[in-house]
Amino acid sequence: MNGVSAESFTYDEMASSAEDVFRYTQENSKVPKSVKINGKTATDENYLNMLTNTVVKISNGNKAGSTIPSRKAPSNPQGTGKGTLTKSQYITVAKNINSFYSSNGQAPNYASSAVGNIRYESLIYGFSKALYAYERDGTLPSEMSFPLVSGISSSGITVDTTPPSTSRNLNGGWYNTAKTVTLTASDNKDPNPKIYYTVNGGSTYSATKSVALTFNYGDFTLKYRAKDSKGNTEAVKTVNYKLTVINQVLDILITMVFLI
Repeated sequence: MNGVSAESFTYDEMASSAEDVFRYTQENSKVPKSVKINGKTATDENYLNMLTNTVVKISNGNKAGSTIPSRKAPSNPQGTGKGTLTKSQYITVAKNINSFYSSNGQAPNYASSAVGNIRYESLIYGFSKALYAYERDGTLPSEMSFPLVSGISSSGITVDTTPPSTSRNLNGGWYNTAKTVTLTASDNKDPNPKIYYTVNGGSTYSATKSVALTFNYGDFTLKYRAKDSKGNTEAVKTVNYKLTVINQVLDILITMVFLI
């Protein structure tokens, strides 16, 4: 599982992939053997080094990505340590892991800590959770739990970076009757993406998957975009409608005649 690459994950790619690694491990009780995002792949032994590098950088106020290193797999993952570490404790563990990688060119079997020797797979889980928490909350957690995780999956994961797309049933332009515009969002993985929209620069509203908007007499500028559960967001789309309803025009003309 030795992944050789000169490529890098940006910070956003690290944060997005950390969430997926965290959730995958929760669901499968094993860490994925590799992480792929935007065509770039890091094997698990490389990914732990990337995680600890990123967490240490964040602790120093540097939100940066990480180069995919070329590390050897751990020789014999072991350790039964589990429990909660304070922020200073888990950052110290991350620094020690980085030093081990630099000195040995391979992933550690475990890392010593205040709760015992934390197994290799548990380290991947714990630091992916820490990075995910930082991205979600804007700060590193004051403490982080490291449960016992044992085993590497035979499968890797591919991180979803594809934004949803919103379609509409009515083109922009002039109309002489009231019209209903239906917006429908679709995504490659999320069955219920959210739609966010505004009319004439007003308040932003949201709906799940689909929304129908009825426009009567007047000029309307509709802006909308969709967002999936992973946070992938569609570029804003804009459409303009001008509706001149005949009956209303006649009412205006009749009123003008009476005024004359």
